[in-house]
Amino acid sequence: MHVTRALSSLSSLALLGVLLSVTAPPSSARACAACGCGDPTLTVMGSEQPFAGRFRLGLRLRLRGDRIDDVHILEGRSDLTVAWSPLDVLTLSVEAPAVYRSVAIPNARTREALSFGDVEARARWFVYRDRAFAPRHLLALVGGLSMPTGRASSEDAGLPEDALAGTGVWSPLLGVSYSYFARPYSLFASVAGYARLGMANGESPGESLRFTTAAQYQATEAVGLRLSVDGRVDGRARMQGEPREAGTGGTILFAGADVVLSPMTDLIVVAGFRVPVVQALAGSHVETMLGEVTVAADL
Repeated sequence: MHVTRALSSLSSLALLGVLLSVTAPPSSARACAACGCGDPTLTVMGSEQPFAGRFRLGLRLRLRGDRIDDVHILEGRSDLTVAWSPLDVLTLSVEAPAVYRSVAIPNARTREALSFGDVEARARWFVYRDRAFAPRHLLALVGGLSMPTGRASSEDAGLPEDALAGTGVWSPLLGVSYSYFARPYSLFASVAGYARLGMANGESPGESLRFTTAAQYQATEAVGLRLSVDGRVDGRARMQGEPREAGTGGTILFAGADVVLSPMTDLIVVAGFRVPVVQALAGSHVETMLGEVTVAADL
């Protein structure tokens, strides 16, 4: 029942994103993405090769779960992302999430909320490429800011503190990414650290380090297979300067697989899953397997 509600709550957002991706009018002055960057590798959102004028729109749907002590959380999330490369060496992006959460608490009614998540703006500055056209090696510095839009929109839903969407504070981020292209193989790796500025409801969220590595095999021009390892290391939240004992902080590592499809030029569909293979979260905190589908289009 809760899974059905989550998918129903996000279905209209998914339909809107697909329609925007498919029906947006193409620019007659702009070639397809493969022609623009000189590489036909199917790339997921966030790992695309830049070229001046590239504009990409993506929608990701994700379903996952958490258990913190005896509280069970089911989360359905949609992320609408817009990425634009004004220069060959620069990509700017904004990610706007919508989050549905169903929280089951012992001896209490199940609570539900649909709210915004934390909006995140990023810039990727490519500091090294081995050649101007169809590069094999790309190294980029990543900077950005996560904004506390999620906490403000879900505080009045009656959810427990640990189940609110977002951190409630401004979070600057800094990282680095590397891409390698040698058709039919490609590799992408990134790491980013998030600082936390300020407090939310008297609590200072812990800093976070997030990383991902993915290897892809391009089986055909329209089909790619992708294996990934993703993880994060979170610091504990602090109350009055003292670390909170339960529910925050720790390390988790996921292994996953995706199928990357291109049913038509400049349209990418990615479907996959992630399984937690290492769980060392503080207190009695367990995360479940997650599934996700992404639609991305170069316009």
